[in-house]
Amino acid sequence: MTSAADELYDALDGKRNDLLSKVCEEIQKIPQQPDEFSIADIADKTNLERKTIEYRLKKLEREGMLTSRRPGRVRYYKYI
Repeated sequence: MTSAADELYDALDGKRNDLLSKVCEEIQKIPQQPDEFSIADIADKTNLERKTIEYRLKKLEREGMLTSRRPGRVRYYKYI
């Protein structure tokens, strides 16, 4: 009986080190970059509620104007 890790290993043609590198990149907590902003950043500069900001940012993201990443508890947004 093979495990899920073995199946993934076989699917990647034995490139386990490549897989580990990609996983480490994904889970690494990269701090906020100069061109990124969060909901809290906008809330600090405006008198809008967090839910309103979140709704508008998600809408802009769906429209392809923003991209986001969530390396931890905070989601960072960036203009494309």
